[in-house]
Amino acid sequence: MAMGAETERAPTDADTPPALTHHLVGTVPGTGVPVPLWIVCVAYAARAPEPASLAVRTRGKGMPPEGGPRVGPDGTAAGCRKRCGMRSPGVRLREITDDNRDAVRALRVRQDQKQFVASVSKSLKEAAKTPEANPWYRAVYRGDEPVGFVMLSWKPPTGPFKGRHFLWRLLIDKRYQKRGIGREALAQVIELVRADGATELLTSYSPGDGEPWPFYQKLGFEPTGEIDDGEIVLRLALPAR
Repeated sequence: MAMGAETERAPTDADTPPALTHHLVGTVPGTGVPVPLWIVCVAYAARAPEPASLAVRTRGKGMPPEGGPRVGPDGTAAGCRKRCGMRSPGVRLREITDDNRDAVRALRVRQDQKQFVASVSKSLKEAAKTPEANPWYRAVYRGDEPVGFVMLSWKPPTGPFKGRHFLWRLLIDKRYQKRGIGREALAQVIELVRADGATELLTSYSPGDGEPWPFYQKLGFEPTGEIDDGEIVLRLALPAR
């Protein structure tokens, strides 16, 4: 991805008011930004085999925008678990730091899933090489245990997805798959991008046996008709408030 105009950063702690109680329904914890609860109907409408990841080509994402969107004191987004009958409680998104980096990098998918997703280590290296894509990434935790990894390109200033939110990578460790963790992590990501004013969330996948398309289809993603670097581009519409 070529360098372009000044990168539009993801929201930082300095951009948000003091944290509100994260149990308030209808707000993103830690920001006070109102969030409708429609997301839960999409994210938990149906059970589908949980993918290890979505595999996305290396079009370049760099270090996460400073601070990134807030997800509240305990790392969870607002109101979703109680309202939706969440099957995997305690899932939250955490920053990757020197204290947990090695544990997150050690996460692994099944052998047959590796064709669809790069490792966490490779993802972080790709991110470090291409900051112009304005990436944002977090570890997925269940309780105190890192169990997955998620990364977005947050409104990059240039390229085919300029100014849009693109889900670049989602993987769940092979030991923790089929527990609803991927769905819950994605629901929290959806709330965050929706709170940032997004009207859609994009992603893409490599077709093949074991592909993650059934997972995304169940959540409401639809093909856009575009093929980007051999991958099928998907879009989830986020209705206006």
